[in-house]
Amino acid sequence: MFERTTRWNRWLATPAALMVLGVGAAATSAQVREEAPPPEPAWEWDASDPRIGLEAGHLDAEEAISNLEMLATLFKPEAFVGDEAAGRGFTNTDIAFQGDNVFLGNYYGFQIYDVTNPGEPRLRVAVVCPGG
Repeated sequence: MFERTTRWNRWLATPAALMVLGVGAAATSAQVREEAPPPEPAWEWDASDPRIGLEAGHLDAEEAISNLEMLATLFKPEAFVGDEAAGRGFTNTDIAFQGDNVFLGNYYGFQIYDVTNPGEPRLRVAVVCPGG
């Protein structure tokens, strides 16, 4: 019986000792963090940056563009943004180009656009592939 009690006491003492050591280490690291100066920012924002202060939105977000010219905007087919897509079709994850075609893939399928006239792209096909 005495041997079992001794083993039990040793078993309890080890986690308790580790907790005491852990609390001491946490206090020491907290003291070190308080004494360390904050890191310098990686860059400074240019106050004239047109992206600062843009309003968010699903289909009406404000935009800023630099060194590019927007030629056209098309919204995704309803199947990719509706409730049945459950958010999987909103973001394009892959893009590929072949000839006058642009292939856009996402977690809910893909679309192929004809960009023969870049100012007036046309949706050629939209394929829904549920399941991610």
